[in-house]
Amino acid sequence: MKQGKYAETMKLLSESIRKSPSDDCFYALSSIIYFRKNDLPHALVYNGISLQIQPVSSKNRILQCLLLSHFKKMQSLELDEEMKKYEKALSSSKDKASLDHAMGEISLLRKNYEKALLYYGKAAEANKDENFFKRKLAELLVSIKKQDAAGIILKEAIKSNPQDNLSRLQLAHLYIAGNNLEAALRELDEACRVNPGDSIARYFKGIVYKKQKKYYEALFEFKTALSLEPLIPDVLFDMAETYEAIHKPDAAVFLYRKYDVLENRQFDEDKDKIVEARRRIDNINEEQPRKGSSRKSP
Repeated sequence: MKQGKYAETMKLLSESIRKSPSDDCFYALSSIIYFRKNDLPHALVYNGISLQIQPVSSKNRILQCLLLSHFKKMQSLELDEEMKKYEKALSSSKDKASLDHAMGEISLLRKNYEKALLYYGKAAEANKDENFFKRKLAELLVSIKKQDAAGIILKEAIKSNPQDNLSRLQLAHLYIAGNNLEAALRELDEACRVNPGDSIARYFKGIVYKKQKKYYEALFEFKTALSLEPLIPDVLFDMAETYEAIHKPDAAVFLYRKYDVLENRQFDEDKDKIVEARRRIDNINEEQPRKGSSRKSP
């Protein structure tokens, strides 16, 4: 694609994003264009936005894996060159937030958390009305064990836009990790009110109920999540654990096997979790021998 065509295409995509900011397709296409221009940091930024909007999209996840596989092949020297290039671009670019974010991504790959925080913070400050950068900053803060600071940022994001389910879900996930289950449930109930078709909100509610040992409520939420988005492997695993807890081994084995098949198809499969699923199947089969070999769907 010639330079003029790139510029024309990006202009059309920018206009489309302005008119439809919640459509992940326009961000995904922008990511592909930047990738073809060998601008990996910007490609990752736009891919990240598309995944924030549609986190269970298999196409967006595949694109992310492709981008990261190329990005991680850069040697340290090349990353230094990328940093210099974007530092120079910062002085003249109108889109400083995206460039700060790109430099934050590079700093993160270099494990320079102090610089990553600096750039993510700049991006969030430059776009106070755009919660995407706040979510990225909160994500980094959690990774360096600063959960309280992350919670404050996510609450500010939700306050600025009460319809922002992505920030709300991130806050709920933070509460779940800290075992503050009642606070998590409040956020998730509100997320379901804002968008009754949010499969991730339903999944997280299931996790909360499972932790509270409210197993039948958990199963209801997991089934609802799968009805909204059938290809979420983690839901199958948690659902299988829940059936184990209520002593329904047939259903548990069926779901562990289904998880195994589905997770193996992912580009970023969780190998440890796959091994754990297989181990649990073996344990159930040893503890509860069957007359037949078939397992019925729950």
